[in-house]
Amino acid sequence: MLKSSSTRKTKTTRKTSLRKSKKSTDIEVGSHTPSSSQKGSSDYCPESTDIRLKKNRESACRSRLKKKQQISHIQEEYDIMVSENTRIQQNIDCCSKRIEKLEDYNARIRKSIEYMQAQQNLILVILSHQGQAPSLSLEPLQTNLNDLISERRNAAKQEPAQAGSAGGLS
Repeated sequence: MLKSSSTRKTKTTRKTSLRKSKKSTDIEVGSHTPSSSQKGSSDYCPESTDIRLKKNRESACRSRLKKKQQISHIQEEYDIMVSENTRIQQNIDCCSKRIEKLEDYNARIRKSIEYMQAQQNLILVILSHQGQAPSLSLEPLQTNLNDLISERRNAAKQEPAQAGSAGGLS
């Protein structure tokens, strides 16, 4: 349970006034004698109590300031981490989109290759039925297919490089 500063001040004021009243009664009763002042620590010294209370208040104030600074520092670190997390999440999203595009592109290339291979096989079947298969060389068809595959690969390599420079990723 937290107490308000006015309640704390009131209690501190009461304690201080009680101590002062004890001091005055001690002096009035005559408990303070020259011989007892030589004992040192067993004497009741109002100034040392006031000094101790003042030092305690100052120490508590320093402790509160230190705690505020620590909380402020932790809050700054938290804010930095939140912004860094946001930036990283954006990078992840961008990379995920790029991966999806590349996967789609690769799927289209695979379908094109399958289609071209099916056409090639169909042409070979048709030519073999017409009796022209032995004189047909497959090398030009294979070269055209390899050229097409190479062109598509080069285009795929250039696409991520262009997206990377446009996306701001290093």
